[in-house]
Amino acid sequence: DRAVVADLPQGPIVVQLGRRWTEAGSTTESCLQLFRELRALGRPLVATYGEDAAALGETVARAGVADAVRGNLPFHVWAAVFERAACVVTIDTGATHVASAVRVPTVVLFEHKWFRLASQEWSPYRVPNAVLRKPPDESERSLRASRAELVAAVAKLVPSTSSG
Repeated sequence: DRAVVADLPQGPIVVQLGRRWTEAGSTTESCLQLFRELRALGRPLVATYGEDAAALGETVARAGVADAVRGNLPFHVWAAVFERAACVVTIDTGATHVASAVRVPTVVLFEHKWFRLASQEWSPYRVPNAVLRKPPDESERSLRASRAELVAAVAKLVPSTSSG
């Protein structure tokens, strides 16, 4: 419901947290750093999460890297958060499809191992999007490159507000 999310900033970058942001080609610290790097785009940052990422959601909230953190939302509220977004950034979760349904540009990061299948079967549809592949390992070099790719993809999809 739109009234329930009226307190959230308009036009944020929404990052849908999921368990896979912390494993197999990603780490909790890299996820936190992604928020810091997205901040350079000048838009508010909102994190959403479900049960599988409650611990990560709490970590993001404690770190203060997002302007708002909302978890375990009823479906209609979750969709309303996405509807306010300038862009949704997600690991391969149902968020990809919800963002598409509310017609929001989407950046999705698919598992390295299953990229070919997943990117063909479950990519965002009928919205501007970027489909990216998680790195094959968790080396600092790989994680830094992945974050740079994510931020660049968001920057292409969403006008920056950093200049004013």
